[in-house]
Order: sequence, then C-alpha cells, then structure tokens
Amino acid sequence: MEGKEKLAFSAVILNGGQGVRFGGIDKQLLEIDGVPIGFALAKTLVQSCEEVLIVGKKNAIYKPLEVQQIEDAVPGLGPAGGLLAGMMKARADWIYLCAVDMPFFSYSLSKYMYGRALSKEADIIVCQYKGELQPFFAFYRKSLAGALASFVTSGVKPSLRRFISSRSYDLVSLKELQDIGEQEAIFCNINNSGSLDAARQIALEHGLFIDTRL
Repeated sequence: MEGKEKLAFSAVILNGGQGVRFGGIDKQLLEIDGVPIGFALAKTLVQSCEEVLIVGKKNAIYKPLEVQQIEDAVPGLGPAGGLLAGMMKARADWIYLCAVDMPFFSYSLSKYMYGRALSKEADIIVCQYKGELQPFFAFYRKSLAGALASFVTSGVKPSLRRFISSRSYDLVSLKELQDIGEQEAIFCNINNSGSLDAARQIALEHGLFIDTRL
C-alpha cells in the first residue's frame, strides 16, 4: 500500500462469526498464505484509511496494529448491531463496513466508492452483486446511527439489506465494478471449508494477500 493516500473514512470490521462450520475455530484465526485472515484484513485497512475498528471477539493478533477493538453495542443483533457499535465509536463521517470472513479488501474499490460518497446525497453507497445488495464493503453515513439504533430495537429482524432498502442509497452495479477492473473475488465469503479452499486458490492466483506481514 506504499504510495497510496490514506482515505479519510473509518473502517469497521465485524468478527462476530462463531466458526461453527470450522469446528468452533475462531474465524479471524483462519489462515491464508500463513496469515490469519483477520490480521490480513485489518493490516490492509490500516494502510488504507484513517481509522480501523474491530467489533466483536477481541484477539491479541491485532496488538501490532493501530486498531481499536470494541464490543457489540447490543449483543445478539448480528451485523446491524455490529455496525451500530462501530458508528458510535468512529471518528469519521463515513463508515466502511467489512467482515472478517470477507478478507479480499480492494483499495481501488474503496477509493471509488468513497469518492461517490463524497459527491452524492445518498446515506449509503452499496454494491450490487448476483442481484443482491452487498451490505459489506459498503459505505454508511455515521449520522445514520440514530436511525439504525431505532431499527435494531424495533422488534423486526435486524437485516442490513432491509435497513439499506429503507434509506437513500447509491448503487454500484456489477458493470461498474467490471469497468474499473474490479475482481468479483472481493465478495468471496469464507463460511465453510470449501469456501476457505476457494479463497486460498484466489489468493494464489491473484496475489491478493501481498504486503500483509509486518
């Protein structure tokens, strides 16, 4: 990431996955190319933006990095609750939401989307992939915290896609992703052993885990 400007947003990484499909192994400790995926994602973000917050289970692997580890604001509310916790602590006006089991962060995509965030009136900048809104690798205004708090305590299932659909959002289409040369691999979600093997193959083919070690 040397030579690239740090962008003035706060990144929030959610790491609340229980790793049930991995025999109880903490997802953030799963390795690609010998590097824990949680550490790899956090280090890349530290190199890319002004602030990184990790919401959920704390771990010593992040000690070498300038990150803040925090608890869920309201436990048991899934990603929406984690995003709310990040919003309440973040310094920047825009929050970039990431997940520890989606480790293929793209600086170029975040820069493109952040530029859209600064130039649009929308509250959320979100990608569409395979016909669905992608709540991760999406930008949310910090000022949405009040609305999100009301949403997660309303008694309805706190789905981030439902929340996004209820707000003003700007959509980044798959065609736009392709036009800027973005790889669909960024949406790889490691949720079982098969997807972990696929992620390792992606990293081998595309070199997406370069520059993650101290």
